[in-house]
Amino acid sequence: MNRRGFFFTIGILIFIIPLIFLLSYYTESSKTRTSDSITKLRCDELHYLVEDIKKDMERAVVIFGRRAALHATGWVVDNKPLANYTFNCNSNCGLDCDKFSYGVNGSEAAIAELVVCGTLNGTNVTYMLNHTIREWIDRIELHGKEMHFDVNITLMNISIIPINAWEFSTIIWSNLRITDDSGTCSYRETPVMVMSNTSIVGIEDPLYPLNTLGRVTKYIQNCSTDLGITYGEVSGEDWEGEGNATGTAVLFSTVEGNSTYCSDRGEELNDEILVIDTAFGNCDDLGDSCYNISESYHFAGIVDYKKNDPDHSLIGKCNVSIPWLWGTGDVGVSDGDCIFFINLGEIHRLGNGTGFENFSAISSCYRMSNSSPYSVNCSAQYPDGPSFFDRLDGNYNLSQKYRNQANSTFGNPSIGIETLINPDNLEYYGIPVNDTASWVDYLYWKNSPGNKVCGVCLTEDHRFRLDCQHLLFYNLTICN
Repeated sequence: MNRRGFFFTIGILIFIIPLIFLLSYYTESSKTRTSDSITKLRCDELHYLVEDIKKDMERAVVIFGRRAALHATGWVVDNKPLANYTFNCNSNCGLDCDKFSYGVNGSEAAIAELVVCGTLNGTNVTYMLNHTIREWIDRIELHGKEMHFDVNITLMNISIIPINAWEFSTIIWSNLRITDDSGTCSYRETPVMVMSNTSIVGIEDPLYPLNTLGRVTKYIQNCSTDLGITYGEVSGEDWEGEGNATGTAVLFSTVEGNSTYCSDRGEELNDEILVIDTAFGNCDDLGDSCYNISESYHFAGIVDYKKNDPDHSLIGKCNVSIPWLWGTGDVGVSDGDCIFFINLGEIHRLGNGTGFENFSAISSCYRMSNSSPYSVNCSAQYPDGPSFFDRLDGNYNLSQKYRNQANSTFGNPSIGIETLINPDNLEYYGIPVNDTASWVDYLYWKNSPGNKVCGVCLTEDHRFRLDCQHLLFYNLTICN
């Protein structure tokens, strides 16, 4: 009996012991899988945190760059250009100032200091509060703590470089180190490079207030500067003429018989082209001096639909010394149209010009400045217009420094911008108008001479002028 009980006990133990080992194995295996799952989850969270930091920095730097550019422009307007500005590393920057250096002077250095430190000349700028790299790093590191990650971001370098005529890039290099509080996962990247592009469109052009005693402001807008001047078709066989003229069309059939028309119009007569759309007319129908270039007030020119007829045509009968063109036939001109004509040897053209209202809209636009290739055909040669950073520096042309930066980094040397001045706007604010300078802004501020151009109808004493390079660029012609 005892022997039977002994063997029974041994049999039970032999059966139970493997069960115990098996249960122990599965328990330990379960613990391992649970631990692996937690580790994977934390490492995934770390991965997503790294990606969020990089994306958030890109978005943040766009805002910081825009605010810095706006404040730098305002500072120039209120103080002076930034040509010799030097980056001021100070306690607000969150940098090791003994090791950090910014190698470029000028407006880029000012914008870099504003983006990193929120200061200009080492002084806090309220407009940049909560919009600097230093403050952004503080917020990111605090966010990491809330997620039980130790986040450490060390700024190594920053570059401000023009991309094209309308944008500049802020490029930041930093060291990034993140560790899970428990030491489960860690991440380290050296360096991390983040590049954000900032538009200058809508920012004030500092050259305007600098050159108008602060009275005139103009904002950079990237829109069409096409003058809308069309030459029409080359002359027909009957076309003949002398001289060039621009003016507002006045149909002879509308004013015929008004013998005081010329004397009544006074100075405004000089901006009108008489279009003879009838077969007949007398020299004194509109007054005695309408067609005499030596008189103070006379038509800018005459267009006659008919070919020369000494018995009937005004040009044929009258002593006309102003520019003229005849034999055009009915070309569909209406009262008030801005028109012009040119006579170049055997070539005669009649075209549509741009009136004052259209020019006012055009002169509010900026375009990429690239007329310098035409300089080979001009006696006076000018470089392209200043870039945004040149304008902050107070330069009147594109500097080699910024051109080289954009070309070496982005392969784009064409970063200058230009616009047309509006003399009526200057005059309205009491700024004397230079009536001999080209109306391209950076050349106008330098008092570079321009020639009178056919195709733009303006008022008062101001005649649209362009330098040789821009005449060729726009494919325009000099007027008398």
